[in-house]
Amino acid sequence: MAEALSTEQIEERIRELPGWTTDGRKIERSYSVQHIQGAAFVVHLAAIQDDFGHHSDATLGHVRGSGVSTATR
Repeated sequence: MAEALSTEQIEERIRELPGWTTDGRKIERSYSVQHIQGAAFVVHLAAIQDDFGHHSDATLGHVRGSGVSTATR
C-alpha cells in the first residue's frame, strides 16, 4: 500500500490540479452537470474506483451539481 502524503505534499501537488481543493484531510472537486449526466458520472466513477480498490465519497445533487471527495488519510 502506498504511504499517505503529508499535508504539505498534498497542498503542493493540489496547486497543479485546477478545480480541486483540500482541507488537509481530503481533496474535493465539484462539477456542474445536469442531473442525468451527474448520475452517469457517479456510475463511471464507481467503475474506475473498483479497478483501483479505492472508493471516494460521491455526491449527486439536482441543484448543486455533482462532486467527489477523496480521503487522503
